[in-house]
Amino acid sequence: MKIKSLTIGLIIIFSLLFVFFTNKTENVNYVENESEEDIVTFFLYGELLTDDYIDPYLDENVEKITKKFGFIVERIAGCELTSDLEETARIQNKKSNIKMKLKYGDNWKNDFENKTKKKLFISDIDE
Repeated sequence: MKIKSLTIGLIIIFSLLFVFFTNKTENVNYVENESEEDIVTFFLYGELLTDDYIDPYLDENVEKITKKFGFIVERIAGCELTSDLEETARIQNKKSNIKMKLKYGDNWKNDFENKTKKKLFISDIDE
């Protein structure tokens, strides 16, 4: 009887673990009120994007949308930028992408685009 109870218990535990790990990216819970230190920052530069893309230069309400998903986008330059600024942006964007993947899964960007119906182009992670 003890072995049967133990077996049932193990089956339940493994079933729960299986469900948890296989649905990780599908059940992402984005939070409304993350602290400022938890918000990830991406640097945007280059050509202005069209209206269907996230660009703080074109829409001042962008931060309200992106903060709900744990990040903000700051436009730091247009087409002309120094090589130092470009390198700083590259490093920042790559670090931020890693943080977002760790926090929300590899498909965080697709999840964001599907839920907001806005496209997101970040230099250095989309190239």
